Amino acid sequence: MIEFMVKLQEYRTPLLNKIAEIVTITAEETFLIAVMCLVFWCLSRESGYKLILSIIFASALNSALKLLYKVDRPWVKDSRIVPLRQQTAGGYSMPSGHTQVGASLWFSLRRSYKKSWFTIIAYIMMILIAASRVYLGVHTPQDVLVGLALSIAGVLIAHYLAGNALKNNSAMPFAFLAVLAFAGLFFFRDENYYKMTGLLISLPLAFYLENRFVKFDAKAKWWKQIIKIVIGFVVVMAFKEGLKLVFPDTLVFDTIRYFIVGIAAIYAVPLIFVKTKLAISQK
Repeated sequence: MIEFMVKLQEYRTPLLNKIAEIVTITAEETFLIAVMCLVFWCLSRESGYKLILSIIFASALNSALKLLYKVDRPWVKDSRIVPLRQQTAGGYSMPSGHTQVGASLWFSLRRSYKKSWFTIIAYIMMILIAASRVYLGVHTPQDVLVGLALSIAGVLIAHYLAGNALKNNSAMPFAFLAVLAFAGLFFFRDENYYKMTGLLISLPLAFYLENRFVKFDAKAKWWKQIIKIVIGFVVVMAFKEGLKLVFPDTLVFDTIRYFIVGIAAIYAVPLIFVKTKLAISQK
């Protein structure tokens, strides 16, 4: 696999480098937050819950598995590998985080929106994200194949749990993963794991509050959707970035910060939508 990656570097061009970087950005935090919020707030509350759980679960599981496997990055194994966009490739190598989380995004959306044309796009994006990580020299083919397999399994689990929560109006399926993630805090000393655990812990409470007191309808007139997106992102980013200025830079406070962000995005923002008549309540 290393020899394949060394050979692959001979085919790099500035254009292909840029394309690979753009593709890989679609599996990074800012883009993922934007898509999760857009789907949840403006397209489908049900699909939104399933997507949010799929991505958070994938990211937390990926961080835990990297610490368990402790596989070095390709350029550590062989100095002939010259990584591109290395700043997005911290920590260990397997499974590929971008692949696992990015593929979870597209596979989750594909399960919610089953149009044939969208299915084709979703599978193409899953393959492109995986390929971009190998092309950039930050993961081996094995890393991305494991990431792809885990993304499919993780989405199936996340959709099952979120579907049961919505069907039964119960936060218990979310609480199940939250408890497991919380237990992992004592074993996995990783910044991303602590952040994702904060989100997972927020989900049972956020779902209970939103389902009990808001239960909003994501559909609205186009101009209301635009206002919703602007207001929602301002609120979420204010908590996400603003709390950095207040909280100490520690893993525990990262967990608390992302817990608050989860409550804001899933409960507080929809509540604002309903109170301002930008969305209607289904209660």
